[in-house]
Amino acid sequence: IDITVTDTSGLPLEGAKVVVGSADGNQILDLVIAGGDGTTSTRLPPGEYTIWTYWRDILVDLDSPYVVIAHQDLNIVGDVHWVPVVVQDSIGEPLGSASVSIEHSSGQPFGTKVTDPEGALTLRLPAGTYAIDVTWSDVPVLATTARIDSDDLLVLETAVYYLEVVVVDAANIDLEGALVTATVDLTGRIAGEERTDDGGRVTFRLPVGTTLLDVSWKDSPVHSGFVDVDDNMEVTLTVAVYQATFKTADSREVPVAAAILTVTNTTTGRLMGTAVTDADGEAVLRLPLGEYDLVVIWEDHVVFEGVETVDSLDIHVLACAVHYLTIHLVDADGVDLENAHMTVEAAGGEGTMGTLQTDATGSVTYRLPAGDWIVHATWKDVAVLATTHVLTDDETVEMVASVHHPVVHLVDTGGLDLANAEVTMTLAGTGTVLAAGITDGSGSVAFRLPGADYTVTARWQDTGVLEAAITVDGNGPYILTASVHHLTFYVEDDAGIDLEGATVSVTNGATGLVLGTGFTDASGMLTLRLPEGSVDVEVWWRATLVHAESGISLEEGAEFQVLATVHYLTVKVVGSDGTSVPGADVNVEAGDEAIASGRTDPKGAVVFRLPGGEYTVRIALTTTQHMTAIEVDRSEDMTLNGTMTLQFDLTDDEYPIPVYRTNLFLVIILFVVTVVVLLLLLRTLVSRERANALSQVEADSPSDKVDLLDLEMEDELAVEGPRDPLEDLVGEAEIELEDKD
Repeated sequence: IDITVTDTSGLPLEGAKVVVGSADGNQILDLVIAGGDGTTSTRLPPGEYTIWTYWRDILVDLDSPYVVIAHQDLNIVGDVHWVPVVVQDSIGEPLGSASVSIEHSSGQPFGTKVTDPEGALTLRLPAGTYAIDVTWSDVPVLATTARIDSDDLLVLETAVYYLEVVVVDAANIDLEGALVTATVDLTGRIAGEERTDDGGRVTFRLPVGTTLLDVSWKDSPVHSGFVDVDDNMEVTLTVAVYQATFKTADSREVPVAAAILTVTNTTTGRLMGTAVTDADGEAVLRLPLGEYDLVVIWEDHVVFEGVETVDSLDIHVLACAVHYLTIHLVDADGVDLENAHMTVEAAGGEGTMGTLQTDATGSVTYRLPAGDWIVHATWKDVAVLATTHVLTDDETVEMVASVHHPVVHLVDTGGLDLANAEVTMTLAGTGTVLAAGITDGSGSVAFRLPGADYTVTARWQDTGVLEAAITVDGNGPYILTASVHHLTFYVEDDAGIDLEGATVSVTNGATGLVLGTGFTDASGMLTLRLPEGSVDVEVWWRATLVHAESGISLEEGAEFQVLATVHYLTVKVVGSDGTSVPGADVNVEAGDEAIASGRTDPKGAVVFRLPGGEYTVRIALTTTQHMTAIEVDRSEDMTLNGTMTLQFDLTDDEYPIPVYRTNLFLVIILFVVTVVVLLLLLRTLVSRERANALSQVEADSPSDKVDLLDLEMEDELAVEGPRDPLEDLVGEAEIELEDKD
């Protein structure tokens, strides 16, 4: 009988035992074992038999009765199945590396197999009931039974859970980067080791049971404790990590901002971090429990070194070696030096502490680390101080700068003080003007200047009169002689006579600025103090330019003779009868302006001293002639360019006029006519009286008649008078008029 034994999938069932027994099953007749191809054979006489098939000592087939009648093939299909198994954790995720042990209900073990990474394995099992045990990480995670009677998938859910660990520091802030180690307490085997994420979280897949959780951070252990894992769970671990606040303060307990704090673990030697202090002088570092070396650096100087124990959230106050240096800067006279620029730099070349400007009291305060410092001061861009100071505590130090109060005293070439000169102090080599001032009445001006070499320039009357080099190393005085000279002008008219009251004006030929002006004295002299150089000179007299000269070079002690265009004008007035006319008013005009006036002398002349030019000469004569008012008004235009005589010849229509045109002549005529009329009237009256008398006489005696005739003759003689009475009257009138004249 050729026997082939296969499982339910048709695969050879190697090692299967085929037992042949009697029909009643009471007697074993033969036992054969299938080879690797699941085949074997037996030799049996014809008849009925019972055939048992065993695989791994489990009956997997029973064929009874089995009738043998000839050579034949026997195909036995054992009740053996290929069972796919998936081992999962508590949330259905595959559980790789899990050990699955199978034992038949008969006590026959079927061995142990390990799941692949997908949590899967395949078992070849005879139909039956089995005890299944699963271990993972050497911890039993499942003990169950299962009935196998097909090739269906067998899913095994184990007691493997997820433990989510949240690590926070003492301030309850998530701790990133902490190393969490999970050790199964039952086996002492490390089940996992992970670092927390930015949320302080790490997740472990752990077998049921007690697990030891150890946490370290920055090489320092910060926690160790057990947790019972019996379900998917989350646990929060508060570890010994602190938000350590370090507060830096200077000698006045003022926060030290922008300081660099370095923290090193004294146990491990690990640099735990570096932080920069904020405006409050505080720096916060997250540190595990322990002792730390602290170093504070400020402005490139170590200002604190010490050891601090971090075991709480307390603030650690670090007293830094930062002090206050108040510099009181004064000049050489001890006067506060305001607006000086101070610079403090480390003696070791670590850098400067910045530049500050002194206040109104000459003071400036620096906040410095303890140490050696070089102090520099500049004032008006000139270095006035360089010194070294050792700072160990808060200090106020007075420092004397090389700043002086030089007095510049200017004199002219005659040694006289030069007031109102503009003095400029220029720093030699740079051309920078550091100061300027105006000399006072004593010729002096005081400056406040840094000690240095200077070029001193002075301008007077808007003219450069000095350029000299001096070294300011004290207060002086520095006496300097300016190119200012004393110059004398002598002004004369064209007759060589001194011209008093002339205005002499000296002008800078380049700028047109008037350098000096004045009036000549009685001797025609004027002395002016003038800057050296080329000038223009003008002389004015009676508002008229009488001299102008350009390009005169001025030197000390020079004298200038000026011949002004001033002339003499003689005005004569001659009457119509050729005689001089005194008392005539003469006015000289230039345009609409009266220049000079005078009255003719007894010789009929008046002399004027006038600048050359165009003039109008006007004469006016107001008088009486023989009781007749005379008014003469004459004018004549002329050009005066030298000494000249101008004569006005009056006509008989002006003065003197003929006698017969005078009022006196008219009066005389009227008088004569009046006298004649009166005489005629008198004669008529006398004649009448005579006639009356004769008539009376004739009536009286002859002697009376004779007396009457004598009387008549006497009256006639009295009436006729002298022979030429008119001539006598005219002569008397002429005498009277002459007396009046």
